[in-house]
Amino acid sequence: MSTVLVTVGSTLFDDLIHAFAPKGAVIKALKEAKFDKLLLQYGKGSSPVANISSGDLQVDVFRFSDDIDALIAKSDLVISHAGRKLIVVPNTSLMNNHQAELALALEHENYLYVSTPESLCFFGIRNLNKALATAKSNPSSLVARLNFDLELKPFVLDPTLTREPIDRRKKYEARHGKEGLAARQRMTQERAKECGVTFTYDGTVSSTHEYHRLLYAAYEKGGQGMQVPLAERLFSGYFENRKNPGSREYLASEAVTSGVFPIIEAANEFFESDEYDAEVKQGYLTARMMGVSGVPFFVFDGKVAVRGAQPPEAFLDIFTELLNPNGSGGDTADQDTTPGASKGGKAESMACG
Repeated sequence: MSTVLVTVGSTLFDDLIHAFAPKGAVIKALKEAKFDKLLLQYGKGSSPVANISSGDLQVDVFRFSDDIDALIAKSDLVISHAGRKLIVVPNTSLMNNHQAELALALEHENYLYVSTPESLCFFGIRNLNKALATAKSNPSSLVARLNFDLELKPFVLDPTLTREPIDRRKKYEARHGKEGLAARQRMTQERAKECGVTFTYDGTVSSTHEYHRLLYAAYEKGGQGMQVPLAERLFSGYFENRKNPGSREYLASEAVTSGVFPIIEAANEFFESDEYDAEVKQGYLTARMMGVSGVPFFVFDGKVAVRGAQPPEAFLDIFTELLNPNGSGGDTADQDTTPGASKGGKAESMACG
């Protein structure tokens, strides 16, 4: 069965939905193209005529879905609005890097963002912070009232790494080949410029377990005010300055600089101990049980989960949705409109690992 999905997400886009009138040209074209099933997700708009199935084309109409990812995965064609930019991660090990060439050309024309799995986490945190800063910059806006507690949770991206450092470039060349890695580097560096990042594949890498223990300790001792700046420093060290995020010497130095420990000796004692070891390992398990398979992965207030390095505009949409879960535009009777009133929430992100 060939399936086409039409989706407007959480928005209102009746013009698109109404283009699929029962006897219209679009339905006729889908039939001629031998599609058997049409999934029509109309979001906050008005419901189309429910029974528009005719002939060999079955049509399912619904407002929202609990698993839009599954619907996209099983569809042969997806028709959607362009509410936000697309982030594309080409597979540089296929097709002589034609995916990368096409993606870079489309990014140049401002159709999408290009990235790689290695860089998404850093970009994701940067974009989230940009969105938070934008939200706070306009005190009169409803979104400015949000007061998130941001916590970075542990996640293991490559469980094969050990305490023994290995060359990053050789590691990725073994996986993607020299030409594939060169293509990934070009894509990543182009994307990095937009985020103010000077990206490199040079340096070494080893197991990031100690790195996650340190981030956990930072949050326990100083909350997001200590953990997030430390994470930014560690991200920059790894992605820009060739630092090994598994090096105890490097981590101890950053721990003192960030105020997690007063002196190097105290940091070294921490790494020699098993403090927070069990908690971090439980965090790995929790992430897997949640179905997290890559980073960044954001969870807002335990209600909204978002995969990937979304642009700042996407995060702002999420903030608005959290404040207006019924799509009321901010005028619901149960909202506190007292000047200066704020709404607290919990934002969690799986840290790079």
